[in-house]
Amino acid sequence: MKYLLLCQIQPAAFADMPEAEGNKMNNSDRSKFDKSPTRPFSILKSTPIKQYQAKSKIEKTGTIMNFEASTQINAPIATVFSLYADVPGWPTWDSDVKQATLDGPFVSGARGVIFPNGGPKSEIVFTEVVKNKNFVAQCKLPLCVMRFEHELVEGQSGTTSATHRVIFSGLLAPVFGRLIGSGMRKTLPHALAGLKRAAESTTSK
Repeated sequence: MKYLLLCQIQPAAFADMPEAEGNKMNNSDRSKFDKSPTRPFSILKSTPIKQYQAKSKIEKTGTIMNFEASTQINAPIATVFSLYADVPGWPTWDSDVKQATLDGPFVSGARGVIFPNGGPKSEIVFTEVVKNKNFVAQCKLPLCVMRFEHELVEGQSGTTSATHRVIFSGLLAPVFGRLIGSGMRKTLPHALAGLKRAAESTTSK
C-alpha cells in the first residue's frame, strides 16, 4: 500500500546540516543531526492515500442527512405518476401542501413554487423528471440544499411501489435536518398514504 508523507519543511535548518563525504555522513555527524531540534523534515503523519482523498471529498461535499418512507399502491404506475405530474393538484393528496404551482410542463429543469401549511413559500427546481419512474425537486437553503426524491417501481398485477426521500446536503445539513427534517420525517408516511388513496380511488372509478 502506498502512503502519503506529510512534512513540515524548515528551511533554516539546512544551515546546520553537515556535509557528507561521498554519499554518507559519519556516525558523529549523524548523531548530532538526529538530535537537532531543527531537523529539516518533521514527520507529522503517515496516512494511506485512499483515506486522505476520501476525507478531502467529504469536506468538499459537506454533511449529508436523509430519510425515506415507502408504500405499496394498488394502482398502475402511470396512474401514480399522473398525480405527481399534476403539481397544482398536490394539495388533494398531500395535506402538508397548501398550494403548488408549476411554470411550464412537468419536465427536467422546470420550476415551481410550494406553499406549505404553516410555513413560508419555497421555490423549487425539478432537476430530474422521468415519466412513470421518478422525479427530483430541490430548493436551496443557507449553506444547504434540500432534495425531494420520488421513486416508482412497477410491481406485479398492476401494483406500484412508491418511495419518498428527503435529503439535506451541505455544511448546515445537520442544523436544518434537526429544525425541519424531524417534522418532515413524521409527515412522509402521511403524504404516501394520501398518494395511495388518491391513486387507488382513481383506479376504482
